[in-house]
Amino acid sequence: MEYRDKALKVRHFNHAPIRKTHLCKSLDRPVNGPISTGPGPGLVLTAALVVLLAAGLWTTAFAQSMKVYGGTDDTQHTEVVLLSTAAGGCTGTFISQRLIVTAAHCFPQCSTVGAQFGCCDSQTWECRDGLATGQARDGFNPAIGTTWNIDHVYFPTAPPNCKNNDTCPPDVALVQTTSILGRAPMPLMGPVTMPTGDSIGYFSGTTITIVGYSPNNGLVPVRRRSGQTIVTGTDLVPENRAYLVNGTSTGIVGCPGDSGGPALFTNSYGEQEVGGVLSQGPTNCNPTPNNWENDYAYIPRQMVDRVLCGEGWEFLGEHPDNAGVASPVDLVRKSSGGRLCRYDNGSLGKNIVLIRKDGDILRWNGNSWQLIDDNFNSVEIATTETEVFQRHSNGIVWKWDGGFRLWHQIDTYLDVDKRLAGSPSRLYQIRGNGEIHRCSQSGCNSETDWEILDDNFNSTKIAAGGVAGGSGLLVQLHGDHINRRMWRHRYGFRDWEIIAENSQVIGMTVGYNDIYKILSTGDIKRFIGLNPDPTWELLDDNFNSKRIVARGNDLFQLHGNGIVWRSLGCFRCWANLGGQELSAIEIFGSEYTLPDELFADGFESGDTSGWSVTQQ
Repeated sequence: MEYRDKALKVRHFNHAPIRKTHLCKSLDRPVNGPISTGPGPGLVLTAALVVLLAAGLWTTAFAQSMKVYGGTDDTQHTEVVLLSTAAGGCTGTFISQRLIVTAAHCFPQCSTVGAQFGCCDSQTWECRDGLATGQARDGFNPAIGTTWNIDHVYFPTAPPNCKNNDTCPPDVALVQTTSILGRAPMPLMGPVTMPTGDSIGYFSGTTITIVGYSPNNGLVPVRRRSGQTIVTGTDLVPENRAYLVNGTSTGIVGCPGDSGGPALFTNSYGEQEVGGVLSQGPTNCNPTPNNWENDYAYIPRQMVDRVLCGEGWEFLGEHPDNAGVASPVDLVRKSSGGRLCRYDNGSLGKNIVLIRKDGDILRWNGNSWQLIDDNFNSVEIATTETEVFQRHSNGIVWKWDGGFRLWHQIDTYLDVDKRLAGSPSRLYQIRGNGEIHRCSQSGCNSETDWEILDDNFNSTKIAAGGVAGGSGLLVQLHGDHINRRMWRHRYGFRDWEIIAENSQVIGMTVGYNDIYKILSTGDIKRFIGLNPDPTWELLDDNFNSKRIVARGNDLFQLHGNGIVWRSLGCFRCWANLGGQELSAIEIFGSEYTLPDELFADGFESGDTSGWSVTQQ
């Protein structure tokens, strides 16, 4: 892979040379200094600027001919905000409840004397994560919009001596706010795998929208403006999978103050996604520019994953209506605000399916979420390695046929208490009367493909596992909280063997070859075998253990404080997969059910194959 300029370039072509500059505009400070909102550092949005914003004006002392030139006033992109830092005024976009993507040069240069953090010199790429001060304001008129305070900034990691071998990261930063956005953020464009060789035409002909805050010549309103332009070329980038690759386009021009503003691509569903941020543009903007070039920096995948999900996790997006996920082998966790992160176990995201609170069902295609249904009757999803299923509120089960709203019925038995269980190779169901059914391994396509495995009214829960292509591994739980028994299925109808009898069993999960249970005390155990009595190995005895989920050969647990742990195979041997600042409120198995409480009080976690200690 060769390296190029690391920016999507927006050009108006002419033979004269182009003079470019960063488009972050400095803010003159008044004599009385920056305003303060109480404890903590003073805010960079100065009192003088607040007055000018309130009046809808920004004097020539602060700016010269700055706006998205050729665009129009914008009232739609409410995720795009006016950003004020110690380095000046820029534009940014909320991509998460508390994270804004913008340009790295919107922050002060690092001092050459002594330690300094929250700073970046984008020319030498001397950048350090750390504390930051400033504000973000939304609204078409930011003077009357919502205000968020800034407390931290993150930058991409740069290789040593990157300027000498052209491997420096792009001009991008992630800014953390002290309070949440409170609505859906702008989604990021999915990862792009670049072809080998010259890729100038990769995005050719693609229409993008650019958005930014900046005033025009003299005393003019400070407003959010946007416009469209067409990409005419693309270059390679250092990362093989990046949110945006480099390119050239012609049309609308960004001006000083628009730095960090988004390049928005429209996906196949008509939704806009952030594909890059404005880095450089013409030194002077004028009504009839003959020579200009805008550079849009791509957003490094590794930085986004590290900041939003932590090391070893992949960011899958964030939406407040995200309810739950089903996947046959991948572990996905959900954090507050509906943020989804996938644990990187090398599976490349096999058949990950998402259901939202309104019944929308989406499937992860490796790059982004694909909407495959939008039926408000959908209440449960389940997966195998190759198939996707859903259950409607009346109990009818449907199988996905590969397109939007393309489903067919495979079980028409009406039962509001029916629940599904997925595994890598098979689909199962348990009905309200205790019947347990298994769908055919050769193909789960119709009513006739189901076989009954049990008809005991004491059956209350099932959990499934096994390897893809295998016969499957299925367990069930009998009884109430006083008398609970676990049974393992052997071969045919009513052919089950008891493997546990303990009133403290409150959950179970199944991997490729192993069965696990969790007790109300927090004890986690793995089934060893019948010797001749059931034998279990104790893996943990922590009362903080809330939930267990087996994924392939791995076992994970979620603590009450939101930390996810992976078993290393021995007693109390667990690896911490993320600090409390990245805490999860749920981890998911091969199926997910929208709980009834969701529609009553907004409860967000449902019953899945791992189960929770709180479900006693």
